[in-house]
Amino acid sequence: MHMKKVNKYLATHQLVFGFIGNEKGENGTPVAEYAYYVEFGLMKGGVPRPFLRNGRKDFEKDFFKKFEVLYHRCVNNFLEPSIILETLGIDGVGIIQESITKGGFAPNKESTLKSKKGSKPLIDTGTMLGAIKHRIERV
Repeated sequence: MHMKKVNKYLATHQLVFGFIGNEKGENGTPVAEYAYYVEFGLMKGGVPRPFLRNGRKDFEKDFFKKFEVLYHRCVNNFLEPSIILETLGIDGVGIIQESITKGGFAPNKESTLKSKKGSKPLIDTGTMLGAIKHRIERV
């Protein structure tokens, strides 16, 4: 009986994560727009820094294994089905944030270093890291 409840919930809800809020950077640019430009290197003289694509690949590596474990725990222990998507959402946010912090991208240009607080690409004020969120939507 509980399995039907879990399956119904999963069939009627979806997980969304990334830049889904309305946060703005210090200069007023929406963080989601800035992230898009950075991801694909679309700014003047920009270099692609694919933190979202890298994060997604990392998330997808273990997704089915994690989902299966969560699903069985939920069904066998009569837990609320939202735990599955909430846990995967928190995990997804953390993986994208880790993709930014671990870096591995082209270094910042000298002109960028002069205006930043640090030398690591994609990390200055922490606004972009903090803007990565998840939510569960009814479909």
